[in-house]
Amino acid sequence: MRTRKSLPSLTSWMLRHVTMRRRELAKIPMGRQPLTSDITFPIIDTHNALATFMRRYCLSSLARAYMGNGRRIGGAPGVRGHRAALTFAVRTERPRITGNGPWESRDKPAWHDPNVIIRVLNRAGCSNAKGVNDALSIGSRAIEHLTTARNFLAHRNETTALRVRALGSHYGVGAVTEAVAVVFAVGYGRPQRIVEDWLDDIYTIVSLFPR
Repeated sequence: MRTRKSLPSLTSWMLRHVTMRRRELAKIPMGRQPLTSDITFPIIDTHNALATFMRRYCLSSLARAYMGNGRRIGGAPGVRGHRAALTFAVRTERPRITGNGPWESRDKPAWHDPNVIIRVLNRAGCSNAKGVNDALSIGSRAIEHLTTARNFLAHRNETTALRVRALGSHYGVGAVTEAVAVVFAVGYGRPQRIVEDWLDDIYTIVSLFPR
């Protein structure tokens, strides 16, 4: 996955993606008995897209991509091009590693973790680092909880199921026996399902990224 020269186009791609998955979920009638198949694709696909977005946004920023005003991202001295940007990110997350790549999957950062992009952009001194940190600090745990649900849907074991069921208390949902029921439940005082809140929060977070 390469860098992008334009951050607005990258951000627009992610916002369209979230909107599409959100509309799919909205078509499922409220109160319907939840099925694992109802949320498997929207959650896994959104999680994959978010990791891709974080990766490309981070590496593109390191490679001094253009903002919507025509100015380039400042900072990241000495980083030129995709490979150098990826090497910088790898070494930030794994300081003991040496070499310049090519990098194996096990060496690359966990891009779905918001802390990764914050650490990398801050270390590089990128001019958009504060804006990214602000966007990821709005008080939502949607990305973290989406990851918990994604791991359950991808692995389907008792450990991952327990972690999803444990989310219920965070949203004021009573005891449930099925993990998928938590994701599809309506949180306390909320007009929509928990998974819909996640996608709405992710949309807000991405829309706040400097571009």
